[in-house]
Amino acid sequence: DNILYMSQFAPGGRESISWPVGVPEPYKPKNRFDVIRWDYFTETHIFFQDDFTNVKELIGADKLDIQDVIKVSMEKLNQ
Repeated sequence: DNILYMSQFAPGGRESISWPVGVPEPYKPKNRFDVIRWDYFTETHIFFQDDFTNVKELIGADKLDIQDVIKVSMEKLNQ
């Protein structure tokens, strides 16, 4: 109730309060560099690893990591 009462004194009045009341609005990035980068991958390839590569074959430690994650996930799933 206090938030609703105080909102009438804020710039924009009661219409300016967001829903749900008292919960801050989600973070809005200012540019693309403020967005957390995601790596999309399959068992064999990684996509958009950097700004200059669309697709790259998984090799070495990266491929072993993915295989290990799949193996452990399947073991947990089958328990």
